[in-house]
Amino acid sequence: MKTTRAIIATLIIAAVAAAGPGAALAARSWSKAEEGTLNISRLVFSRGVEDRQPVEPDFAPAADGRRLYAYLELFNKGESQELTLTWIRAGKPFHTVTLKVGRSPHWRTWAYLTLGPAMTGPWALEVRTEDDKLLMAMPLLVR
Repeated sequence: MKTTRAIIATLIIAAVAAAGPGAALAARSWSKAEEGTLNISRLVFSRGVEDRQPVEPDFAPAADGRRLYAYLELFNKGESQELTLTWIRAGKPFHTVTLKVGRSPHWRTWAYLTLGPAMTGPWALEVRTEDDKLLMAMPLLVR
């Protein structure tokens, strides 16, 4: 006969598995992480976001008047905080978005930029903490 603790653990594992592979990895890491840890487990560019998942990830971005999404999955074992996403064009900040990230083993959030016809060329996205620590920078080429 299963104990209450074993039943609860089984339910948690089932819920995490239903949330997807990113959630399962985050849950395993959560128990081992130090208090205050904040990590990005996934950053992808996509055409959209539906049901809190990226749509058409890893597509070739085009300056076609449509939105380009930056989709992030995070692991935050610290206090809620704000992250700053800065779209960089030609080495200079072009647009900045601030997103709140709560305490969670699997937090998902996203921001977007509408790409006009004159916005071709090399870009990058920088993700920084409230104290300006660079968590991740990802380049991309807009055609």
